[in-house]
Amino acid sequence: MRSTLLMKFKSNRGTDTRFKSKTAYGRRINRQHIVTLLAAVGLGLTPVLTANAAVPKQYEDSCGACHATGALHAPKTGDAATWTKLIAQKGMPALVASVKNGGSQMPAGGLCSDCNDTDYQALIEYMAK
Repeated sequence: MRSTLLMKFKSNRGTDTRFKSKTAYGRRINRQHIVTLLAAVGLGLTPVLTANAAVPKQYEDSCGACHATGALHAPKTGDAATWTKLIAQKGMPALVASVKNGGSQMPAGGLCSDCNDTDYQALIEYMAK
């Protein structure tokens, strides 16, 4: 995760009162990026990095019960060939719908009661790797 510093900078005309953002890698972030991020946080949207960091935990708490071992004929996590075939045959929207509605042996929601469509897609992609 990149850390961001806000710092004042000096111009030829004296100290500038505006702030410039600079990441640990030296790239400039303009004010619009900061405003957009703050607006997203204010609206309750979770940044993508945070969401992706939660996927392994969500997997362990829900999907892993069956997909880790292939119990009840669930496609195994890490079986890229099987997952690639499923995604190609059904498409991601249909796979997400099948998780939400339940399958032949899979409970509706796939044991993840607080997941949304984006979470389900991230979990499917996680298992397909």
